[in-house]
Amino acid sequence: MAGTIDTANYTLGGAQLYFETTIAHASLLVATEFAKTSRSLGNITTAGITPEITYVDHIVTKKGKQVKDKTAAGMSSLRVNFTFDEMNSTNLGRFFMGSVSAGKVNVLSSVLDEGSGMLVMTTDVGRDMVYRIPKCTIKPDGELALPGDTWHTAPMLIEVLEYQSGDTANTTLNATWNALNTIAPMLRNLHSKLCEFSKNLIREGMAILSQAEMETSLKVQRLGMKLSLQDMLIISPRAQSILIG
Repeated sequence: MAGTIDTANYTLGGAQLYFETTIAHASLLVATEFAKTSRSLGNITTAGITPEITYVDHIVTKKGKQVKDKTAAGMSSLRVNFTFDEMNSTNLGRFFMGSVSAGKVNVLSSVLDEGSGMLVMTTDVGRDMVYRIPKCTIKPDGELALPGDTWHTAPMLIEVLEYQSGDTANTTLNATWNALNTIAPMLRNLHSKLCEFSKNLIREGMAILSQAEMETSLKVQRLGMKLSLQDMLIISPRAQSILIG
């Protein structure tokens, strides 16, 4: 809730990125189907989302002084910046805009890839979230760092593009945020209530067992018999009706 401090809103975790060279891929609406290993961009060391907006300002001039009295968003775009450190041929092919053949990258021999993307944020603290992007392009965004004393890394970006229905036969939504565990607190609360209800039900069931049934149970214990749950239900028909009826 806005204006209310809630520690459940604090988030600590990392991001995973997935990309497929098919615009509005049919499985994009289901995170578990799209987020396959074959579409993964590998280990992402850093990631961030940057809105880029060009503003159009209106200026009025009064007595030789210019004052801005109105501003509006002219062009807007969104980019997902990330850095990877897995120097495999697929990632390097995208970074160098090259075609890949038999493990070799022919640099600057290809055009930018367009397709579908997904940013998945998973964490033990806060909300897991997924950002579905039906149309985007992937670009290099800086130098491939080659230090001698630490891991090599390369920066890239996914630029979100406006999805048009004519881009593909698949129907989907434009880039959208979804909180994966928005209903998780409700489910946890429901699970807790169900567990408590089950405990109360068992306690109540045991309380109404007849004296004869209790004596039967004691006799079984004295004989040292190890009975299954089904055996116990046969001995105690009333318990059967309580537990599964």
